Amino acid sequence: MKIVEVNDNDIYGKNFNGYDIAQNFNKDKRFKVKQLVIYKFSKSSFVKSLFKNYVGLDYEYDIFNLSNEILSVHSLISITSDYLENNKYYKKSDLVHYHQFHNSHFNIRKLLYMSNKKPTILSLHDPWFITGRCVHPDGCKKYQTGCKNCEKLNTLFSFKIDNCNELWKIKEQLFLNSNIDIIVHSKFMLELVKNNPYMKNSKIHYLPLGLDLKKFNLEYSKKEAKEMLGIEPSNIVLFFRSTKEKGRDYIIEALKKLKSDKKITLLTCSEKNVLSELQDRYQIIELGNINQDTIKLCYNAADIFLMPSLGESFGMMAIEAMACELPVIVFNNTALPTVTCAPKIGVLVKNKNSEDLKNKIEYLINNESERTKRGIAGKKMIMKEYDKDKYENSLKKIYIEAYERQKYKNQKKYKENTINKIDYENIEVQKVLIELLKFYKKLFPNKDIPNIFNNIKNLNLKYNKIEYSDENVQNVIIIFNEILYKKVLFDENTKQIKIILNKFLKLNILKNKILKVLKCVKKTIIKFIKFIIKKSIFYKKYKNLLNEIDSIKNKLKDIDNIQNQVNIQNQVSIQNKNNIGKISDELTSLKYNQNEINGIMQGLNMNDNCLSNDMVNLEKSLFNIYKSLEIKIWQFNSELNIILYENMLKNLTKKIDFKPLVSIIIPAYNASNYLKNAINCALNQTYKNIEIIVVNDGSDDNHLTRKIAKSYRKKIRYFEKENGGVSSALNLGIKNMKGDYFAWLSHDDLIDNNHIEKLVEFVSYKENYNKIPYTNFKIIDKNGKIDMDKTIISQIHCSDFKISLNHNLYTLLEGEINGGSVLIPKNAFEKVGLFDEKQRITQERDMWSRLIKYYDFVNIPYDTSYIRLHGSQVTNTSSEVVEKTDKKNIEILSNLSEEDILKTESNDEYFYKKIALHYKINDKENMYKDILKLIENKKEK
Repeated sequence: MKIVEVNDNDIYGKNFNGYDIAQNFNKDKRFKVKQLVIYKFSKSSFVKSLFKNYVGLDYEYDIFNLSNEILSVHSLISITSDYLENNKYYKKSDLVHYHQFHNSHFNIRKLLYMSNKKPTILSLHDPWFITGRCVHPDGCKKYQTGCKNCEKLNTLFSFKIDNCNELWKIKEQLFLNSNIDIIVHSKFMLELVKNNPYMKNSKIHYLPLGLDLKKFNLEYSKKEAKEMLGIEPSNIVLFFRSTKEKGRDYIIEALKKLKSDKKITLLTCSEKNVLSELQDRYQIIELGNINQDTIKLCYNAADIFLMPSLGESFGMMAIEAMACELPVIVFNNTALPTVTCAPKIGVLVKNKNSEDLKNKIEYLINNESERTKRGIAGKKMIMKEYDKDKYENSLKKIYIEAYERQKYKNQKKYKENTINKIDYENIEVQKVLIELLKFYKKLFPNKDIPNIFNNIKNLNLKYNKIEYSDENVQNVIIIFNEILYKKVLFDENTKQIKIILNKFLKLNILKNKILKVLKCVKKTIIKFIKFIIKKSIFYKKYKNLLNEIDSIKNKLKDIDNIQNQVNIQNQVSIQNKNNIGKISDELTSLKYNQNEINGIMQGLNMNDNCLSNDMVNLEKSLFNIYKSLEIKIWQFNSELNIILYENMLKNLTKKIDFKPLVSIIIPAYNASNYLKNAINCALNQTYKNIEIIVVNDGSDDNHLTRKIAKSYRKKIRYFEKENGGVSSALNLGIKNMKGDYFAWLSHDDLIDNNHIEKLVEFVSYKENYNKIPYTNFKIIDKNGKIDMDKTIISQIHCSDFKISLNHNLYTLLEGEINGGSVLIPKNAFEKVGLFDEKQRITQERDMWSRLIKYYDFVNIPYDTSYIRLHGSQVTNTSSEVVEKTDKKNIEILSNLSEEDILKTESNDEYFYKKIALHYKINDKENMYKDILKLIENKKEK
């Protein structure tokens, strides 16, 4: 039996959309399964995308937005229906199983026609098919009588105009005139279906979802799991998903009222930084989006699982938690009470009642035996009711039964002549044609108008609503959908042909160029190749500079905005006003340089004449301009960032009498050449509430390091240890520090006298409690002289106060944060642990990757720290440095959650490609290729 499963996508929701079990079905000789999806994320061969390229996807997105904006309807205007109907796998299939139907905007009327052609199964993963519009009725019973006068048009799949009753009637036509088998996964959904008037004659299959009990079990003891997550074994752990739809707001209200003498840890997944109002009462660990292994670890560590969802048609996480012997607390308005067998096994709470929720949480916290009893009972129930093998075998039986019951559809040709019978005089047809014409013009603004719109009699017809349930209207929409499909298919095919032609033309051009070059003499060929390489390198840097110029223009707009919003005389210092004028003047000169470069670049593109010029002089001229631009941009960045930063501080709330003790820790190994300078820098700080700790990491320099440190007597605190690397020295300092904040100063680096003062100033504002400041740095040589070339290379493409506010991951991965420029609260180490002593090269990047999960790193745009490069340091002499740093970056990238990435960019693929491009521009081809592989691996997963 050839089965096609229709889904919005393959990976998300794979526990119930057939993806997880398709491979097992394909091993059974009786079945051959293909999945047809709009968005394909995996590389599985049994999954096929309905669209050839991104053209169809772009139109699909526009169609969805226009359907809501112009028509206030859902699942009527669609190209997906026609793509499916014309798909070769669909045509060859014996049975079609629709899963995530309404996400793909599939035309409901077309489903009626298609379900009468082939045996059809529809899985109801939520109540959308029994309502006029909404995904979860949330106690509303209007779906039983037609969904008239909807009171909540702004929930998922929102409408501007109340067309709920119209869509309800179209769904009614679908089920009363088809012979579809329906699958529901919970008794809650079964009850909703039974109460729906138009599904009473449908063949309903109750099939609880299956769980792989090998993946969800007690792999660790509670003590082990808690320790792995940094939780004290004696703490009571409440685990929950921190999103609104999972009842987060009611959980927060309950926890505010909760009274207990036990220490409690709140462990969450999904959204982060949403529990700040509870941080004074509980230990909070927010993991964000996590993978299956980490979810299981959380189940193993938790004592109670909270799932008071506002809308739930099954509740897979509740089942997973019970498989790990956790008691589960649920609201009484969803599928969860029946799925968890509440109140006998699951703990039942009155719907949206935070007081009752608080009482039930307190009850379980104070009754360990009750938690254990319910956990064991839940595990037994899961093994009996929700076994994956049982689920798969039952689904196979449903496929066979549904095919036998509906196979007559494959034996006769279904007639669709009704589609052509449209009364164009019908007033509802006239209304919908006018709206569809608006729709078409917005979607294809420069295309010819199709003939169907010649049937419009009066474009000025006045009306309030359209009866979409009118059969004439639905047939017009189906014809309109076919027109859209053909237009999109043509554009899609045109794009595909262009792709093929471009590849062919590129090969042809390359071939001709090679033949032409081969005709030249050997010297000319060598000279030509060298020139092209240099031009290419310059052009990459030139493009980066143009981007920097655009960035500066945007920053100047920021300054203009500040001037427009506030009285500039009161808000900006005279010095800063001078800076603004200076920047504007300099930008004008930049434009001349940019024009000069553009002229030279045009000259470079000349053909054979270019080779006869003096390329050496041309190259020097180009790079002189480049260097001039580079230095100016560096200066502009510094001045503009300071202006923006100082204005930001003026809008924050300063703490009263805030003078925390700062511990400056100086790890030292064979440090006699530079240690005095470092200690003196620390002693000369304008911020005086500091302690200086020097840790001698087993130096073997005839006690020179010890003598220098000891000469400062009580001005510093001094410790010695066996050699173990910088991490071990820092950790010894952290364990012995008395300060509230940690600052790291390498023995061969320097800091300005106001370095600590600038950092403390930032954290002295209440809004910055969960942020870690870091200053800019300059590169100095062994003699302390500033190397501007290396400084600019290190920071010109990444050091930016404004960028650091929103793009912490780039800040970390592009190497902007130096150990000697940060100020870290001591309690941060309690959350993330100390430096990894096994890592002698990438210890700071490893630490930042852990801290960034809890804190935002913010750039303080002052150049107050100085990084010394010299021959005797490990970062210069070790051949492992580049390799290990790259390996650490790949490790960090691999472990990023979707939530982490979405805080930085709108989608993860764009984020990874942007990082990959950063390494390509900086001539790190291996890292570029490794990240591209990582993108492919993540897609496959």
